[in-house]
Amino acid sequence: MFEQPRRILSFDGGGIRGILTAAMLEAVEDKLKAINPDKELRDYFDIIAGTSSGSIIALAVAQGMPAKDIKNLFKFDGERIFPDVKSILIDLIKRFAEQDFDLNLFNLCDFFDKDNKEVDKIMSQPFYDDKGLEEVLKEKFSDQLFGELTPLVIVPSYDVYNRQATVFKNRDDRYKNLAIWQVCKASCSAPAVFPAHIINNDQFISELKKDAKKAKNLDKSFNLEIPNEGLPFVDGGLVANNPVLCAIAECQKNFKTLPNLVVSFGAGAGFNRISVQQAQGWGALNWANLTRSIPLMDVFTDGSSDATDYITKQLLKQETDYVRFQPIFKNDVITFSANEKNIMALEEVADHYIKIKEYRDKVQKVLEELT
Repeated sequence: MFEQPRRILSFDGGGIRGILTAAMLEAVEDKLKAINPDKELRDYFDIIAGTSSGSIIALAVAQGMPAKDIKNLFKFDGERIFPDVKSILIDLIKRFAEQDFDLNLFNLCDFFDKDNKEVDKIMSQPFYDDKGLEEVLKEKFSDQLFGELTPLVIVPSYDVYNRQATVFKNRDDRYKNLAIWQVCKASCSAPAVFPAHIINNDQFISELKKDAKKAKNLDKSFNLEIPNEGLPFVDGGLVANNPVLCAIAECQKNFKTLPNLVVSFGAGAGFNRISVQQAQGWGALNWANLTRSIPLMDVFTDGSSDATDYITKQLLKQETDYVRFQPIFKNDVITFSANEKNIMALEEVADHYIKIKEYRDKVQKVLEELT
């Protein structure tokens, strides 16, 4: 029954570094097109997975978008998603001014009170609003539903209300009627960078409530709740910045076998070193500093991706061909910035990486397995 090879394509999260991921993918796709011009990239894989910016790439590939167009999305629409510093400051001031709070309630003695909601309104503002991100995702994915995609697609996110991981799957009744852009935004909304994405789709809520009721009947300790406003989701990088293990688990579940081929694209790993003095002296504002590319997010997501890569190598070293594309940055890049200098630096890394022997050998291995 399962004589056909099972193939996985996976994309890490990495903010604007997605342009690097898409550039690596474009070079692979070009070679496949040279061999079979009528076949799309998505036709070669049974499962496609992506987290955060990787979810944009995964969903675009599953929709049939060429890798070149995906790369251009990051290159030309990146500034709408991650505006320049001046725009950020203007927007933060505007959002601050629009907050409905009573200045008379501010008291120095109470300023650090965890229950001071007036202070929370100011201190909890994300760096970016989500208008640009939502506009770009709606433009690229239109109103197509998640369940209309042909390959099995997996997108991790995190439900902060119930404090639990959510893995969106397009063949799951709970998620198939969500718009693609909603699934993507739920996986891209990095804490401190964007507001959480609220999903209040009627069918989604209805399916979750049915599942919650069944689960509670079996386990009285089950406590999933759904607020009237809908469920808030944040970046899937908090769950699986490298979603390849999620994809392997789904392969085992759906096809009763490990995959024959796993092709995993990272978003680059850098040498943006944190000194001994910084690591010992930084507080919350330093670790969440946008001008430093929010080091806490970079450390967490890059470390998570590396750990997943290690586990995957050990798990598949005998049964499966595993190909991992992950360039190393020699210079610092900023994960959440789309300024011209940052984009150019990422393009230079991509241009260099696709020319080296390691990359060419890996591409050849993928071509041999797919064609």
